[in-house]
Amino acid sequence: MPAWPLIVALSLAALLGAADTTPAPAPPPAVFTTVTIANAKARVVLSTQRGGIVRFELLDEHTTVLSLPLRRKAGVNAAQPGDEGKALAVLDDFLRNREHPEYRLHNFLTLANKAPNIANTSNRPWEIVEPQGNRATLRLQLPDRGLSVSLAYVMDGALPRVHCTLTVTNTSDAEMVITPRVFPVVGIHQDYAPGETTYVCAALHTGGSQGSLARTDLPELSSQTEMSKGGFDYAGVKSRFFAAIWTPTTAPVDGTSAAIKRDEPGAAVVAQGASPAGITVRAVRFDGPTSELGSPVPQIILSADYPESTVKPGSSRTEAWSLTCVGMSKDALLPLSEAEKRMQYTDGMYRFFKILATALSWCLDLINQVVHNYGVALVVLTILLKAALHRTTFKQQESMLKMQRLAPELKVIQERYKGDRQQLGLKTMELYKKNGVNPLGGCLPILIQMPMFMALFQVFSHNADMRGAGFLWVSDLTLPDAVWGPTVSYLSWATINPLALIYIGVTVWMSYSMKIPEGGDPQQAQMMKMMRWMPVIFGVIFYAMPSGLVLYFTVNAILSTLEIKYVKKKLGMT
Repeated sequence: MPAWPLIVALSLAALLGAADTTPAPAPPPAVFTTVTIANAKARVVLSTQRGGIVRFELLDEHTTVLSLPLRRKAGVNAAQPGDEGKALAVLDDFLRNREHPEYRLHNFLTLANKAPNIANTSNRPWEIVEPQGNRATLRLQLPDRGLSVSLAYVMDGALPRVHCTLTVTNTSDAEMVITPRVFPVVGIHQDYAPGETTYVCAALHTGGSQGSLARTDLPELSSQTEMSKGGFDYAGVKSRFFAAIWTPTTAPVDGTSAAIKRDEPGAAVVAQGASPAGITVRAVRFDGPTSELGSPVPQIILSADYPESTVKPGSSRTEAWSLTCVGMSKDALLPLSEAEKRMQYTDGMYRFFKILATALSWCLDLINQVVHNYGVALVVLTILLKAALHRTTFKQQESMLKMQRLAPELKVIQERYKGDRQQLGLKTMELYKKNGVNPLGGCLPILIQMPMFMALFQVFSHNADMRGAGFLWVSDLTLPDAVWGPTVSYLSWATINPLALIYIGVTVWMSYSMKIPEGGDPQQAQMMKMMRWMPVIFGVIFYAMPSGLVLYFTVNAILSTLEIKYVKKKLGMT
């Protein structure tokens, strides 16, 4: 029998065997859908991916469209022209993390430790159950793991708040230890991230309506900070003008009970019940995608680990919480509890100047109700403050004039007693007393104005009611007024901010118009020469500050120039 038929048969068998070893095609990617629930204040978009929240929009807030130079530095999440008037997404897809794709969601869940791990079920779509406009339930069936997991979402009856109920059912024949971990907040909206990094923080409130708020700053990149292991009222993440508040409860809420007592102090605690003990809350930092000019956007992820519990076959474990997103404007904060309102004071300096800053904000709002423009209201407020402090300015200039006139006599005393510091001090004070001169008179206006300046800085840094308010070429008084900037990263700082440049020009002209007195104190003359550089230094400091604050200082500098000329003329100094 010839050998070739056997060779052909073996060759065909080898070819068929090779075909059989070809890897099977990859399964198609999972298709996820969304469902939207809403009330009069907010709209929440839920995803069948991990049952999480894709987006939490506030219907009463609006997007802020940055100028092109600021938009280049702010990152890919900055609003574009045409987005004006759209509902603002306080929670959205901010991280876009390739290593952790689940971080595009909020309020997503993992079950770890001794329970069957559902962390690797991100490709399994959840089922949407009973969507009804203001509520929906998302369910994940895991028969191979003996688990059924559901997240029920119900919008609050009056607030921008969604109530969530987690139910984990043991469908197996054996006891199961279940440890839920929730990631309620994964980053928060920032109008202009390069200027808001210092405002981004996590916060934890304890003690009910009479309690206190503790701030946790941005941790190091990819690291975490443990905030609490015990009972607390709520935890949250805050940016400059917005906050997301996560409140665990001891029982599910039907969406109406929080609205019944919302006006009472501590309503968040009274209406929703005290938080369960033993929840470990952590703040984790991740940076979002880089901007056009290469700057990453820092974000905080809030995670909460519930204590483990044993669930018998056929039984369930239920946990409940609420998630509230809110702006820091007066109207937005009004219906919240006293405990929740404290989220606006995560900044310690703002809390320190609270009384004065509140008074200045009240005056600014009152003027704005008349002139209907915050920029004009700011100019009017500056004029009123200058008028209120005119007397102290007059005293300052009068003290300076007397000091100049006494300069020759003071020089004689300094020469006569230069070897006896004690006698020099006594004779100098006798000279001042004889001529009615207060050597601290020139410092008094500064001591009065410094707290006001600091309080005004806090007003322009935290007053959310001014957000989006424009004036002349300024599109938003809470942001820098950059009108042009280079497109290369190493020159991204070199923007043109007209208000800061006007301030530098006015103050430099004002300082050089002040003549140094002849024959006066050499130290005073040297000090005046050094002071001529101060406007440039302050102008550089102001360059990246809110344009409203720079507008105040610019108008104040112009008024100060006119005022000093008037005072000098009245005192016969010109």
